[in-house]
Amino acid sequence: MLIPFPSLPSLKGRCPFRLGTTSYILPDAIVPNVRFTGPFVDEVELVLFESRFEDNLPTPKVIEELHGLAREYDLSYNVHLPTDVFLGHPDAGMRRQACDTILSFYGRTLPLRPTSYLGLARQSPLFHCISPGTGHGAQSSRHRKHRLSFPVDLSADQRVKPAHMP
Repeated sequence: MLIPFPSLPSLKGRCPFRLGTTSYILPDAIVPNVRFTGPFVDEVELVLFESRFEDNLPTPKVIEELHGLAREYDLSYNVHLPTDVFLGHPDAGMRRQACDTILSFYGRTLPLRPTSYLGLARQSPLFHCISPGTGHGAQSSRHRKHRLSFPVDLSADQRVKPAHMP
């Protein structure tokens, strides 16, 4: 679905910061949303909130399309990882499953070279952000995997309980 907005000015590159928007402006899939917003902004946040729906993990074909749109519109991406998993779950199996889920989204979107990965943990004030475009970018993918799983390891090794648990 392409809705023309000839009266909207493009703010791309006109601010002293990168202007962005989310990938859910239109009630449609990610690619049509990026096509719609790409001419107006510098960055798009790929909103991948829900892991329980298989179609929320972009397919390799979608990643390829997004890569092409990034070149066409001079865009960068950041990725909002799923919020329906809990890396600090008291059950080790659930923590491992949550980590595997996050890593699958991370690995699938890595070819887009996101400026950052944002993850907000459900049921906890934990806020964790990985920025491969900054100091973390020079590190190996093995180290990045460790940084993504750190909250799980901390919870398991230090016996830290989420605030809501007795």
